[in-house]
Amino acid sequence: AYKDFFYGIGKNIKPALLGFFIIGLLYFSLSFGKVVIMFSELDPIVKGLLIGLMYVGFIILTMIVGFYLTQSVLYLGTTGQLMLNSVKFTFGMFGWNLLIFLIVLLPFIVIEVCSYLPANLFLIEYIFLAVCILFYFEFETFVFSIYSHAIFDLTINEDYPEIYRKGLSKKEPLE
Repeated sequence: AYKDFFYGIGKNIKPALLGFFIIGLLYFSLSFGKVVIMFSELDPIVKGLLIGLMYVGFIILTMIVGFYLTQSVLYLGTTGQLMLNSVKFTFGMFGWNLLIFLIVLLPFIVIEVCSYLPANLFLIEYIFLAVCILFYFEFETFVFSIYSHAIFDLTINEDYPEIYRKGLSKKEPLE
């Protein structure tokens, strides 16, 4: 029970710290880059395009880190190996991955849009954030983990019967 919990934390602390450090660094770069672009002398259309490209880059890189984090729980490998696999997973089924990831990042998108609201509506952003902290952040972790494990079953786990379809279903796959 509680020993398993602390064992899991001890086993996964290094990849988790690295993954969330990278996400934090990406978000800092996104926020800082937006400020620099907004105060530049560029044409407003160019500013919008650059900021849009920064968001696309942020989403793709965060998706890669998300696959890295879910892999690090199940598989042994170096950080480089897991990151390389994460890139392959990200672009292997890019359309589906993007759809699932946009659902997972929905609170981030809403909070980013709310930051452009007039200052007198800031309370809405805090209420939304409180609701996300209470309910959505756990749900999004669950959804992305189950989705990642389903992709792992399609690509890797068939060669490893001891982990194939673990946690997803007890039924044998249809052939």
